[in-house]
Amino acid sequence: MGLLTPKIEKGYQGTQISNTFRNRSVPATYQFSLIHQSKQTDKARKVREMSFLSAAKNPYIIGGWIALTGIVQACAAAQSIATPSRFCIPKQDPEAAKLTLNGPGVLGIVGGQPASNTEAIERSSVALQVIYELADGSGNLAETCTAVVAAKNILITAAHCFSKPQQAISRTSIGVTSSVSLNNLKPSDVIGITAYKQHPEWNGQYHDIAVVQLKSDLPPDITPAKFVEDVSTLTKSTPVVLVGYGITRDNGKDSGTKRRTESMIDKVVNRENFPNTSIVNQIRVLDTSGNARGACFGDSGGPGYVKQSSQVFGVVQGINETVQPPENMNCSSGDANYTLIAPY
Repeated sequence: MGLLTPKIEKGYQGTQISNTFRNRSVPATYQFSLIHQSKQTDKARKVREMSFLSAAKNPYIIGGWIALTGIVQACAAAQSIATPSRFCIPKQDPEAAKLTLNGPGVLGIVGGQPASNTEAIERSSVALQVIYELADGSGNLAETCTAVVAAKNILITAAHCFSKPQQAISRTSIGVTSSVSLNNLKPSDVIGITAYKQHPEWNGQYHDIAVVQLKSDLPPDITPAKFVEDVSTLTKSTPVVLVGYGITRDNGKDSGTKRRTESMIDKVVNRENFPNTSIVNQIRVLDTSGNARGACFGDSGGPGYVKQSSQVFGVVQGINETVQPPENMNCSSGDANYTLIAPY
């Protein structure tokens, strides 16, 4: 693959992203925060941001897309991925506070329980925070996503996690932590990144997948995930486990803790199963138990695992817009879409 010389970020370009949540009344300065900064004290917010800022300096973009099929082997062989050449970051409406199929934001776990990093499923996911320092000096915007560990220094997450606000930015900082809680983080808990790359066909709706390279390896207790290779094994009603750092209910204040919950696969939508569809490489996860379990705001990029094999099938893309309103506008529907990893 072609690997190019790194360049420090100086700007961004891309397509405008639409979002059905854009009319939600969420303050612009809080829309990119995992912890819902509008509900937190300034002191708590600044402490968390400083932990990430101290470790995450001058992010880069990976110059060539890495094929995700067999990525663990590929990344293990390439201990040093040469870094970027250009920026492919689509713009984002700053009012896009929440993730749907038509526009990025952030999603989290509903109806779950805290994860402890003691089981394999829990040890292969981390939190990723992107902090934008505003050029006018008014403060920072912070967006946190979840990511799955593909190798000790390689992550897979959602492409939309790197979508930028429209405000002018003086610097972007990105950090990763494997801690089960984002409260009271120390600088030593955070790892900076060397490079990231969104899928080149990411258009704000499809191919919502990205690769991240870390500056150093994750701690020994964090282990790479195993991935589903045969999509045909993913059938309706297959039990799955979802992991993420998001809130547990709509308008919740409890994000920033790694949680897990269980749900089921409802449908795999790709060109193999539906040759005439324009929707590619997505999987719908739907909780039919009536317990409102699933993804919510704060979990974007978080992994979904097949319960029986503990293998990752995809990463959170967004709440399912194919459901009729108002169910498609909240987390209690237990209905979300994941980007399949195997086709990449």
